[in-house]
Amino acid sequence: MNLLLGIIYKIAAMSGGKLPPILYIQADNCWRENKNKYVLSFCELLVHMKVFQEVHLSFLYVGHTHEDIDAGFSKIADSLRRNDAETIPELLDLLPNPSNLIWQYDIRNWLEPFIADVRKHTKPLHYKFTMDEVSNKIKLCYKSNQAGPWKISSSGMFMFNNKGEVELPKGVPKVSAPVFDKISVEKIESGINDWKCLFTDQIENHQFNWWKSRVNYMKKLRDDNQFMKREIIQKAVWYFDKLPKIRETSDCLDDNNPPKEIEDMINQELIEHEIQITQKRKRKQSEQVKTKPDMKKQKKVIKGNKKNMTARRTIYCSYVYGYICQKKQIFYSIIQELIELISFFNLICYIHALLYLLWLFYLAVEQHMVSTATVQLCFIQNNTHALIC
Repeated sequence: MNLLLGIIYKIAAMSGGKLPPILYIQADNCWRENKNKYVLSFCELLVHMKVFQEVHLSFLYVGHTHEDIDAGFSKIADSLRRNDAETIPELLDLLPNPSNLIWQYDIRNWLEPFIADVRKHTKPLHYKFTMDEVSNKIKLCYKSNQAGPWKISSSGMFMFNNKGEVELPKGVPKVSAPVFDKISVEKIESGINDWKCLFTDQIENHQFNWWKSRVNYMKKLRDDNQFMKREIIQKAVWYFDKLPKIRETSDCLDDNNPPKEIEDMINQELIEHEIQITQKRKRKQSEQVKTKPDMKKQKKVIKGNKKNMTARRTIYCSYVYGYICQKKQIFYSIIQELIELISFFNLICYIHALLYLLWLFYLAVEQHMVSTATVQLCFIQNNTHALIC
C-alpha cells in the first residue's frame, strides 16, 4: 500500500497535479500481500476520499503462467546478464525510473479498527469500488470471472457508527521503525572480507568500501534511536493528503463513452469471426498428378527411342557430363598433390639419413674407436643400408 500510494502521487506529479477518474490495479493472486481486507479497504478509502471515482482491483486465475509485470522482470534479467550489479546503487542504475522506498507507514494497523468483519473475500477475481450518486455511498461490486455478472455487496469494507455513517480512519498512520530481528548485521560484516576477492573493482575497492559503509549505517540505525528518527521518521512524507481530488468538470473520462482509439480496440475484440470451409473441385483423371516413373521402364524407353530424346534430356546429360568431368579434374589434382607430398617426404628421409651418417662418422673419428679403414667400411655399409631403406 505504501508503494501504491507513492506511485499514485508520482503519476499525479507527472500529470500536472491531475489523476484519471478510474484506477485499474492488476495484482498477483496472493492473500498475504494483495488479496486481503487491508488492500480492499485501502481501495475503498481512495473512493471515499474522492481521489478516484472508481477503483478496479483484478486478479488472475490460480495457476496462471505470467502477467504484465513479468515482462518488466525479463528486461531486468537481460540487463543483469550483460552488466554486474554488486551494490544497490549499481542495481538501481540498471532499472528504468527506480525509486528508493526509505520509510513505510503502518497502514495496516491504521485501518484495522475501522474494517468490518470480512470473510470469503479471497474467492472473487474482480472488485469494483464506485460511488453511488443517489445515496452518496460506496458500492462494492465483485465477480468471480470476467464473463460473469457483477454482484453488489450489501455494504462496504468499513463499519458504520450509531448514526448510520461510515467511520473512516483519520490523521496520519505511524511510521514503521526498521526491525533487525531477522537481519544479522554482524554476520554480514564478517563476510565482507570473504567477498572482497569477488568484487570487480580490485584497485580502488569501490564495492568493498560501499558495503563497509552500508553495514556501519545499518548498525547506527539499529543502535542509535535518535539517528533512526532523523533518517527515517522525520523524513517520512504522507502522500495521501497531497493527492488531488476528483475533477468535477466536463472533461472527465466517461466510462460509457471512451476515446475513439479505445473504442476501436474494443470493437476489434468483439468481432465474431467466421470460419469458411469449401469443398475442393475433384480433378479429372487426366489432371491427376502422375506418379514417378519406374527407372527400369525409363531405361528401356530411352534405349528404344534414342533418336527421339528431347532437348531437355540432352541438356541434362550435358550437365551431368560436365559435372563428372569437373569432379574428375578435382580428383586428379588431389592425387597429384599427394604424389608431390610423398616425394617431398622421401627427400626429407634421405637428408635425415645422410645427417645421421655424418654424425656417426664424427663420433668415430673423435673417440678413435676404430681405424680409418674400418670407419670407411662402416660408412660405406651404413650409407648403403640407409639408401636401401
